[in-house]
Amino acid sequence: MKKIMEMVPSTVGEDWYSLWQEYEANETKEAKIVKHLDKFDMIVQASHYEQKYGIDLEEFFTTTKDSFTLEPFMSWNEELRMKRYIRKNATQENN
Repeated sequence: MKKIMEMVPSTVGEDWYSLWQEYEANETKEAKIVKHLDKFDMIVQASHYEQKYGIDLEEFFTTTKDSFTLEPFMSWNEELRMKRYIRKNATQENN
């Protein structure tokens, strides 16, 4: 983050650093939403890569299993995992 701050005007860098600290502390509603978005985006991409490349990225799903505590992320997470489960079982049945 410090290197990024050096690349922009100091007031911008200070604002970004403040927002980064807020994100890392995970105390505000906005920080919690962004953390949830970040984790959800990660498993959506993992699911996409599994489908596209036929690989198993279980570790992404294992490490985020209990990460979602806010709606609508909880229901989105549940839906994505159910679709993945159905897809993986269908693939196994076809093999």
